[in-house]
Amino acid sequence: MLIVRAPLRLSLAGGGTDLPAFYRRLGGLVLSVAIDKYVYVLLNEPQVDNLIHLRYSAVEEVNHASSVQHELIRPALEAYGIWSCLEMMSVADIPAGTGLGSSGAFLVALLRALATLRGESVAPAHLANTACNIEINAARRPSGRQDPFISAFGGIRELRIDHQGSTTVSKDLTSIPSLRLLRHFSLYYTNLRRHSEPVLRSVHQGLKQQSNSDLATMLAAAERSLDAFLSGDLMTYAQGMREGWETKRRLSQHTSNPWLDEIYEKAIKSGALAGKVVGAGGGGFFLFLIETLKARKTLHASMTEFGLREVPFGVDRSGVTLLGSW
Repeated sequence: MLIVRAPLRLSLAGGGTDLPAFYRRLGGLVLSVAIDKYVYVLLNEPQVDNLIHLRYSAVEEVNHASSVQHELIRPALEAYGIWSCLEMMSVADIPAGTGLGSSGAFLVALLRALATLRGESVAPAHLANTACNIEINAARRPSGRQDPFISAFGGIRELRIDHQGSTTVSKDLTSIPSLRLLRHFSLYYTNLRRHSEPVLRSVHQGLKQQSNSDLATMLAAAERSLDAFLSGDLMTYAQGMREGWETKRRLSQHTSNPWLDEIYEKAIKSGALAGKVVGAGGGGFFLFLIETLKARKTLHASMTEFGLREVPFGVDRSGVTLLGSW
């Protein structure tokens, strides 16, 4: 038996540029942070049968890996040549469908667990690339490259993506200025869960309709936000965050809705400098940027009126981790 965990993430700059519809034209740039909220995968080898037993949000029990219905688990098992005699269970600190990259974290954790079961040592980049290949090519999901990479590596990372999708990962950029700026964030759960695929497909369509000049403007904005974050420039970063949210809303009508718009407007009136729905949008978490403790308290009171719960978070610097095997 073994247990592996992989961190969820928050996108800090350049979200959306890691989607194929963007990077295949101009390349992509994302700044992302792995947070101390995790997806856990437990693997065991059954003692009394050779079946594959799977427990995630559903339950499967099949004779052969080819019969597995889950579109990520099946190709992951095939990648490691595991066809039978396996028990897998997955749990998470945060529900799926909330914009924190849970499917990418789950897949990275599963791949690391399967590699360990096979006695193989695998680098984070290999895990991330394999996960991207499964999500984008095998499962044909409209996924980006950010989630598996930040989950595999951990920390605060700059990801540079070329036209073919090759991804270069920076050193861990966790520093005093960046940690100070992170303290100005507040994360609130909207109580809305959604399937990200319809939203992401809509975003893909929106990106395809943009000119190269429009995409270049988005990329330049990501560069400015990255520089502002790493230098701890709160006001410049806030401006970029506001502009990024408006751009995301223009790309897809599914990114927001009247209730989310109402929450956002109330947050700004309550003293938030900027905000956005994390991930594809449509629900999940709101991330707000706050300047002062007084504004934080006012925001908290306002969000409580909407029934939103604040979720404190820190930085995970380890990435995907084997917690134990026995």
